[in-house]
This record gives sequence, structure tokens and C-alpha cells, in this order.
Amino acid sequence: MGQDNARGIIFAARFYHQTRLKSYLINVYDDQVQSTTHYQSNAKIPLWRPALNLLREHRGLIRSMVQRELSSRYKGSLMGLGWAIISPAVMIVIFTIIFSGIFGARFGNTGGHLSFAVYLFCGLLPWTAFSESVQRATNSLLENINLVKRVVFPVEALPVNLALAAVVTQLLGTIVLLIAHVIL
Repeated sequence: MGQDNARGIIFAARFYHQTRLKSYLINVYDDQVQSTTHYQSNAKIPLWRPALNLLREHRGLIRSMVQRELSSRYKGSLMGLGWAIISPAVMIVIFTIIFSGIFGARFGNTGGHLSFAVYLFCGLLPWTAFSESVQRATNSLLENINLVKRVVFPVEALPVNLALAAVVTQLLGTIVLLIAHVIL
């Protein structure tokens, strides 16, 4: 009985000293982290600078990922990359029929159906690029979980890749807009 009591007291003393040492080390570490991470600075870093640095440092990786994304998007389809031009053209025809034809929307007092279509297309192109970028970028890490877990690379490149692919698709839609503006 005496030995069990002595072992219990030794165990309690060791446990007490270990927890005190741990709490002391945690407090020292917290003080060091707070002194290095919570500093006051009046310098304003522009929001675009880290993104620009990412593009500059990893431009080869991002370029190849955008090319892979664009080729995989239209791979196996009958018209291939032509869908990037056909899709905005069909979208603007449908929106023009619905809004200008059925609802009677006009751009200005003298504007007709075609001027409204160009006006609508100017707003619709950036919106579709933005919405596609946001929708696909939110799931980009989950879609590429094997790549994220097994390969060391900048994870920020995945959403940037999808955003740039949407911008390239928007630029192809802008070609359709310019052609429509010249024809009208």
C-alpha cells in the first residue's frame, strides 16, 4: 500500500511539473508570436500585388493549366473551341428575343432590337465570366484534392487558372460582340 501511494505521489508531481512546463512554454510561444505577428504599420499593400507576384513567379504552370482547362472543356465536342464563339452568340439571341421582343425593352428612345442586343451583351459578357470564375473557383480545391495532397505547388494557382480560362472565353465572346457591333 505504501509503494502504491508513493508511485501515485510521484506520478502526480511529474504530471504537475509537466503541465506547468507546458503552460509556461505555451505562454512564452504566444508572447513571441504576438510580438512578431501583431505589429503596427501604416504601409498599405495593394490587394493586387500578391496576385501579380503569383502570376509572375508561376506563369509557366498557370499557362499550361489554362491551356489544359480550355482543351479539356471543349475536348470531344463536334465543333471544339467554336463553342466558345457559338455559345455567346446563341445566348445573346435568346436574351434579345426574350427581353427586347417579348418584354419590349429598348436602349434609348430610338433604339431598336439590335442596339439593345449589343447593350445587353456588353453587360452579359463580364457577368458570365465573373460568375463562371467564382462558381468554378470555389470548388477547385475539392475537384483537385489528389493534386493538392500529393504534389507541392502553389495551391492559389488552381482558382487563378479557372479565372483566367473564363477570361479567355470572355475574350472570344468579345470577338462576337465586335463582329455584331460592326455588322450593326
